[in-house]
Order: sequence, then C-alpha cells, then structure tokens
Amino acid sequence: MAKPKIYEGGCLCGNIRFVATGPALKPHTCSCRQCQRHSGSLTQMWVEFSQDQVEWTGTGGKPATWRSSEWSS
Repeated sequence: MAKPKIYEGGCLCGNIRFVATGPALKPHTCSCRQCQRHSGSLTQMWVEFSQDQVEWTGTGGKPATWRSSEWSS
C-alpha cells in the first residue's frame, strides 16, 4: 500500500503552519480581482483539502476565516 502524500506549509511569519495529508482535491487557478488582491499576483493556484485532512501545527493555531465572496469561504 502506498504512503499518503503529505503537504506542509504556512504563512511567511511562521505563526500559521499546517500539515495536510493528501490527496489534494480540485486543483484550479483563478485570475479574478479578489484573488489578485489576496495573492498579490496575476493568477492564484488553489487546491482543496477536507477539514479532517488538515492539522494546524503553528503557534498561531487555526487561522481566522473571512468570506471574500459567495463562491469562496
């Protein structure tokens, strides 16, 4: 049996860290103004994980959420 893929990352300050156990779901890109503002780039790349796939490991714990649009949470 193959080992599940593990993804690790977080914010630049290091307070928010995560470990996600794959597979990554629904990979997609977006170039709307909201995503451009969010990322500071012309195009944003997204993948999704279910909540039970993600563990928040940094000192900041689970980050706060902000609903930017009807399509994104």
